[in-house]
This record gives sequence, structure tokens and C-alpha cells, in this order.
Amino acid sequence: MYRRDAKSAEVFLFSAIQKKKRDPLCSLRLCGERSLSCRPWPAPIDWAGSGRLSCYLVVDTGQEGAEKRLVQEILTVKEQREWQHFGRHERRQRQWLLGRWAVKKAVCALVGRENLEPMDVEIYTVGNGRPVVSWELRKEHGCNVSISIAHSEGDIVAIAGGFQDVGIDIEPVDRECERLEGLILNEGEQGLVSQVFPQSRREGILRFWCVKEAVAKAVGSGMVGGPLNLVVEKMDLGSGKMQVSLRGKIARQAPRFQNRLIQAFSGCADGLVYATSVVP
Repeated sequence: MYRRDAKSAEVFLFSAIQKKKRDPLCSLRLCGERSLSCRPWPAPIDWAGSGRLSCYLVVDTGQEGAEKRLVQEILTVKEQREWQHFGRHERRQRQWLLGRWAVKKAVCALVGRENLEPMDVEIYTVGNGRPVVSWELRKEHGCNVSISIAHSEGDIVAIAGGFQDVGIDIEPVDRECERLEGLILNEGEQGLVSQVFPQSRREGILRFWCVKEAVAKAVGSGMVGGPLNLVVEKMDLGSGKMQVSLRGKIARQAPRFQNRLIQAFSGCADGLVYATSVVP
């Protein structure tokens, strides 16, 4: 049985690669062993400048038993009931919990109030499963916070933005995706990948894929109709800036974004391909 202790729930605990970026509020230690880490991840938001966005990355080592401690430390009573509804789907339950950890840390960092803790941030879902910060929190702190969560294998990432809609997605940089190319990219996009990524086609495909996911989340439509309903029109490799247009079902689901290009950014860091999108 785990004893609730707010200070010991999150302690210094990072791998050798992360030692220079220690944050005593972003790790969980169980029985003196390494288990999980949740840390600020600036790479996907560096382009935006400080203050506008907050991003956190959870690295899941698969340590069993960590969920019980986190549930007690970060979830409200209502969220605990939602967590329990996953029942036997242990992997999905764990991903959901770690996603909540990351996004609550991101919201706390964005709001910047010293007395705001993850337990104070309640997250619920609307529509097609889009996560939303509770109205009570937004009203209390006078800010309209938008959030987005993504996971891939043992990595979970979350982003929070103020007064703008945000989306984020990640994929392992070594993920095999060539067989999916024709399913997620049209002919024009395949040509653009060849032009921009002549020697690293896999990275190009993954970056285009992540950008489409991030934009779909930012505009609030989700990937209705499939990834071909989002088209990468332009990309600047140096800045990572990409411009995406909406087509078909996604354009009809998000009519206010029709006939305009949605801005997104992509890159690679910590063994992950990432993409973020912010729309006013």
C-alpha cells in the first residue's frame, strides 16, 4: 500500500541523458527504483517563444505499480472514476493516466500560479474525445487554456496553450512507415518529401504524418475521413514550418478553417519525430 506524500511523489529521477535538466517536481520514484519521468520538453514549442505554450514529456519505463501512486496524487475523484472505467484494458488505462500527468503539468506551468497543483486541474473530454480543461479552472484563473495529448509506445507528450487551439503528435524516429506512404500522402506530398528529404525519406514521411495529426487535433475535427483530407502545401526544412490545407470531411467538420492554410511545425528530438500546430 502506498502512503500519500506530495513531496516524495515527485523527486529527482532522470536518466543520465536528462541529468542536466532535473526538475524535482517531475518524477516518480517507487521502492528506490527508476520508474517514470515527466519533464518539460521545449523542442516542440521553441518556435513560439516563451509564455505562449507549455509542453511536457513522460517517458514510461513500464514499471508496474506506478499507476496507483499517480492516481492518488494527480486525479480528481471524477477522473479516478473515469480511469477505473478502462477495466481490463491495462495498457490503454496506463496511457490515459500518464497523458493526464503530462497535460496537468503542462497546464500548471502555463498558468504559472505557485499554488496550482495537478490535482487542481480537472480534464474531461468532448466531442470526438478531445481533452478539455474544466471551465471552473479557466474561470478561476482567467485564462482560456487549450490542450492536446499524444502517445507512441512508451512516450507520452502533452501541450497547453493560452487563448489559442493547439495540437501535438509524436512518433518514434525509427518507426517503419514506407508501406503507409500511399495511404497518408497524396502524389504531390510524396514529391515534396522527395524534394525536402532526399536522403531521409522515413523522417520526412513521419514528419508529414505527425503534422497532419497535430493539425487535425488543433482544428478540433480529429482525423475524420483519413489523412488525405489534410494536405501539406509547403515546408521549410530550416525552420520546420509547414502549411497545411483542409479538404473533404475535415474541411466540412471545421468550416472556419476552409480556404486558409494552417500553420504547423515539426522536428526531431530525443528519438522522436514531433509536430505541433497552433491556430488562433
